[in-house]
Amino acid sequence: MSTLSPSVPPAIAFRGQSSTVAILSSFALASTVLAQGQFFPIPGESPEPGRNRNACVLSGNTGYSAVRVSGDGQVVATVVYRPGFSDGFIERRAARWTESTGTVPISPFLEGLYPVTGISSNGQVIYGDTWRWTAAGGYENLNPLFFSLTVYGINIFGCSDDGETVTGARARSPNPLEVDLFRWRINQGPLQVLPQVPGLPQGYFIFNSISGNGQVVAGSTQGPADSYQMAAVVINGTRASAVTPLGSQNQITDLSFDGSVAVGAITLSSGLRAFRWTAQAGVSEIDPNFIPGGQNFPRAVSADGSIVVGEYLANLGGANRAMIWVNGVGTDLVDYLIDRQGLAEALQGWTLLVATDVSSDGRTIVGEALNPTGCQQAFLVRLAPELAPSGCSPADIAGAGTAGSQPDGIVDGTDFIAFITSFAIGDTSIDALADIAGAGPSNDEPDGTIDGGDFIAFINAFAVGC
Repeated sequence: MSTLSPSVPPAIAFRGQSSTVAILSSFALASTVLAQGQFFPIPGESPEPGRNRNACVLSGNTGYSAVRVSGDGQVVATVVYRPGFSDGFIERRAARWTESTGTVPISPFLEGLYPVTGISSNGQVIYGDTWRWTAAGGYENLNPLFFSLTVYGINIFGCSDDGETVTGARARSPNPLEVDLFRWRINQGPLQVLPQVPGLPQGYFIFNSISGNGQVVAGSTQGPADSYQMAAVVINGTRASAVTPLGSQNQITDLSFDGSVAVGAITLSSGLRAFRWTAQAGVSEIDPNFIPGGQNFPRAVSADGSIVVGEYLANLGGANRAMIWVNGVGTDLVDYLIDRQGLAEALQGWTLLVATDVSSDGRTIVGEALNPTGCQQAFLVRLAPELAPSGCSPADIAGAGTAGSQPDGIVDGTDFIAFITSFAIGDTSIDALADIAGAGPSNDEPDGTIDGGDFIAFINAFAVGC
């Protein structure tokens, strides 16, 4: 069976199955297209793509260091490829894109495996695995600095919002491979080697992430020697905690701004599934009802932890597709952009393979796609600032979707039963159906608790109907 991987390009096939998503919190409920998003293909270095016998590429890639977006949603960091045919590896270099400047290369052609791994919130600092670019100083090769710290190699895998603090992996032993994670304010003090998880001395796997404020680091630790297992880990200060059991691909892929929310993947009996973690609630699967038994993999989370983007396995043949989770409800990203953002025409002929990053406010998404000519190309989507209410009621909480737990545009007995059931059991999951009030300027948005305010709000809305 095909599996999702952050470093393995997905196969090419058809668009994923359709579903309707309950857009809550900062997105008001809507049953028709009431917003107009924007779709931007990210050009390559030249209109002519890079080609070899197996690939056609303009920009981006589907691996770990694919496409990144600044926290303010204005700058994309990606890779572009040498135009024309290559009989082998297609040379690539890092590039920076904005609406005003277009695509501008910022590095020489790179040999590293992970060419773009981090970007500051304002897009003025960009990192690769062994280099840094700043708006003030341009490209800087960090290998000479790394050689003074270890003979076995260092890779950067993320940076804080201000671009000053980085995290990554340092090999401390090549055979067997033992890896430390670190946090470092480059040129402002020594590299800080982070603690190991008690009882798991083998160290960490490469690929890790850092919170926007630079205080929390997360990733995955190796299991016992030769077990080929890993556990998702959160490192806060001097404490390293495994937040999942050992499994074949258990890992954390991103953190909210303050590190209080982590997203990652955990291996369950049904396959690789996305999870959300908080210190208070622990690990919970994100939307088990999205293609039950299927596999999905989160790549990035918004600053407040409410919006997650990534990919899912659309069919047993191995076709990966981009997806989005909003307040715990998952949907195919193309379905959402067509049904809710009015982008059917703009997306004609495009196949969105993976969403790799999201801005701090969750309204700008980047990723990798197949363009209408069949070449791989990075993309950016700007979601409309607000979805106007359609006239349907906040009581419309059920009746559609795989498990009937998504709005269907009708207020009826299905919604009533769903609400009463959720209310009675005190469902406190992130996508609790009964949590419809208690937050927001009008007190009509979910607040993470189920109480009398939700009951009164539902009954009032149910009485009015659509």
